[in-house]
Amino acid sequence: MTPQCTRILSILKTGQSVTQRSALIDLGIASLPRRIADLRDHYGLSIKKEMQYNTLTGQKFMRYWLGS
Repeated sequence: MTPQCTRILSILKTGQSVTQRSALIDLGIASLPRRIADLRDHYGLSIKKEMQYNTLTGQKFMRYWLGS
């Protein structure tokens, strides 16, 4: 498993969710959707996603979490 996938998975296993912004700022990962695809495709993980909106700016963003 790549170091970036390992960092993402450790966050998801604690029950937290990850967004593109949190991945970039907290984990140093610029391509979160690609790493999520890696975790799904290569490791068979069930990772859920939901489109959300920032209430202040109206910008859309995707939130990912570990499904059951």
